[in-house]
Amino acid sequence: MNEQASAPVAEYAHNDERIARARVDLLYRQSYPGFAATLINAYATGIVLWSISDTGLLVGWLVYMTVVTMLRYLLVRRRDHSEVRDKAYVVWSNRYTVGAALAGLGWGVGAIVLFPDNDVVYQMFLLVVLAGMSSGAVPFLSPVPRAMLAYLLSALFPVGLWLLTRDDLPHAYVGVMALILLWVLILTGRRMFENLTESLQLRYENEHLVTTLQASGEELRSSNDRLLREIEIRNRAELKLQESNAFLEQVMDTATNAIFVLDMSGRLMRFNHALLSATEYASSELIGRVFVTMVRPEFQSGVEERFRRAAIEGETVKQHEAECDCRSGAQRTFQISFAPLREEGRISMVVGTAEDITERKALDRIKEEFVSTVSHELRTPLTSIRGALGLLRGNVVGELPVQAANLVEIADKNCHRLLKLIDQVLDIQRLEMPQVTFELARLDVTELVSVSVESNDAYAREFDVRYVYPRPQQALYAQVDRDRFIQVMTNLLSNAAKFSPSGGQVDVTVSADAERLFVHVSDSGPGIPAEFRSRVFERFAQADSSPSRTHGGTGLGLSIAKSFVEKMHGRIWFETRAGGGTIFGVELPLA
Repeated sequence: MNEQASAPVAEYAHNDERIARARVDLLYRQSYPGFAATLINAYATGIVLWSISDTGLLVGWLVYMTVVTMLRYLLVRRRDHSEVRDKAYVVWSNRYTVGAALAGLGWGVGAIVLFPDNDVVYQMFLLVVLAGMSSGAVPFLSPVPRAMLAYLLSALFPVGLWLLTRDDLPHAYVGVMALILLWVLILTGRRMFENLTESLQLRYENEHLVTTLQASGEELRSSNDRLLREIEIRNRAELKLQESNAFLEQVMDTATNAIFVLDMSGRLMRFNHALLSATEYASSELIGRVFVTMVRPEFQSGVEERFRRAAIEGETVKQHEAECDCRSGAQRTFQISFAPLREEGRISMVVGTAEDITERKALDRIKEEFVSTVSHELRTPLTSIRGALGLLRGNVVGELPVQAANLVEIADKNCHRLLKLIDQVLDIQRLEMPQVTFELARLDVTELVSVSVESNDAYAREFDVRYVYPRPQQALYAQVDRDRFIQVMTNLLSNAAKFSPSGGQVDVTVSADAERLFVHVSDSGPGIPAEFRSRVFERFAQADSSPSRTHGGTGLGLSIAKSFVEKMHGRIWFETRAGGGTIFGVELPLA
């Protein structure tokens, strides 16, 4: 704002300086006619007064006027050849003022010295010449008021004052007229100076205006060219954006899952064809509709809470199951995810996806029913078979031959293995059921580990392996489900014994820090192969899956253990190196 305000002030100041230089330049340029008029009038006056004036005085006056005029001429010529005349315009103005004062003084003193006392005609002639020279000097000297004032005062004021001091009234009257003429000429010269200044000011303002208009025109043309380029670039960008939007819509419509965009109030802004196909609504019926109203009432609070987490907290929320009502009244189940969409650092919209899992849920129910039925139907006869085998092993029907006893022993172990497999399958099924809960309680983990070690000791002796558990003196508590924690420990202990070499040992430790409790089970077996480590906790995963594998098992134990630990808000992990044994660790929040 200050820079804009100071610009015109600086321009006006610059114009004032230019006007001053122009006035001095005009004064010097129009001096030559004045010099010629001065000499012509001076010598004409000398010729007229030659017969009645003192010859010496007249010649001296003519010499003075000639010398002063020549000095003024030389001053003008010097300035014409000077290289600093524009910058030193004040100095040149002062010099010219001195010359003008000397010239005016020559006319004023000359009129007094050469004034004929007894001849009115010559007196009138001399005064008319003086008045004419003074009047003629005004337009020449008006560009510089100081020079004009110096000339007029030197020429008219001495004569007017001298005539006023004469004794007779006519001469006094003429003296008054001379002074009045001086005043009038000064006013006239000032008016001419003002007109000249206004003219120069207007001239420079017009030049500045023309320059400004030319610059503005160039800037306007440049702005127009730039605007046209920007419009062209914008049109290209819009065309690319339209192509990108069309491509994006095509990609969205080819997706099998429903994709939709919600504004910050949860209203549908855009969606793909999969959402229309799944909900059986028309596009006009969904646009602007609040998405949560499409969800059945018992699921609305959960969907709304997850949308708020994405829209307000910027969290990506995945895999929330909810049922929706279709236009036909049918009910479908979706897994809904929300993710925030940011523009310039702030959340402007929320992108949602919905996977239709209705058929999958139906298949899961069929699978659960099948697994439950098969497990139940298998468990009952297997229990009876194992009971019968137990009677045979107990020699209830008589002592069996050695070969028959071995076959019964093998059959009993396989029956036990089948029952264990059925239990694990049922555990997997229960974990997938959302209504299954864990009965968490604050329990001493050191005691639960001790119970697990004692109950698995006989199993370890079958592999000639022993457990080493230095139980801590201080009880360590955690929120766990007793039976499932023991099942986790049983799985880890049995695996460690099974993979340890004959005569080896399994080290079991329990420790804690300020917030967490740790259980470690370390064996001295061959370690887990590198290519199998990423699948350790997968279902039915086994490092050796060949029919001739040394160690039995279903590959479900570690997967179940991982699920149990996570349900108890913990973490299970392992460390291993080929040929150096494996450590399995369970980490739980310390109660």
